[in-house]
Amino acid sequence: MNLDFLPNDAFIEPSGQNDILKLYLSLQHIGLKGYDQLINEGYLRVEEFVKQVKQRPYLELASEPDTNICCFRGRPKNLDERQCDQWNLELQQFLLHKERVFFSLPTYRGKRWLRAVFY
Repeated sequence: MNLDFLPNDAFIEPSGQNDILKLYLSLQHIGLKGYDQLINEGYLRVEEFVKQVKQRPYLELASEPDTNICCFRGRPKNLDERQCDQWNLELQQFLLHKERVFFSLPTYRGKRWLRAVFY
């Protein structure tokens, strides 16, 4: 597909009417086999990640993931719930600034959880 008609600084606006165009262009670029590979690799990565979380008694899962998204949190035994939320915030910031790894930190059931998305 030739996209020479787009200016160098063009971008696709993330609005509803352009979603089909983004999907079409993505399918043209990556293809169905490419998406199949990305999805399957994401599932393999999340399975390994869950295995690693379960091996660490100070970590807990929000639930068993059935997609490529995993929510987990640190739960050191010597901390109460409020302190655990702060501990997870500090862990998120440490990983971002020192290890250059980003986890979002949503609130779920009144607690802060680290959210990992695997591709």
